[in-house]
Amino acid sequence: MLCLDSATRPRFFEIQIHNGLSKWDYLVTLAHEMVHVKQRVKGEWGQKRDGSSTWHKQIVSPFTKYWDEPWEIDARAWERYIANRAIYEGVVTIE
Repeated sequence: MLCLDSATRPRFFEIQIHNGLSKWDYLVTLAHEMVHVKQRVKGEWGQKRDGSSTWHKQIVSPFTKYWDEPWEIDARAWERYIANRAIYEGVVTIE
């Protein structure tokens, strides 16, 4: 997920997903990236002018490993739930 307009107050985003994924993996990946969009728009995950990242206004160490970044933990917690809800609600099918 890329912010196309502003790192400090983003409103335009681009999501690129590999088209060789299974339908399920594509849906889960899309859900994961949409969680990131929500995080950025609501200001949960931010970026300061100096390039440092924040989570709920607290600076996150630049040495934090990818799997330990709080925005990634949050997105992983929601991705399958959102994908399953999309199927359950009939928004998408994966057959």
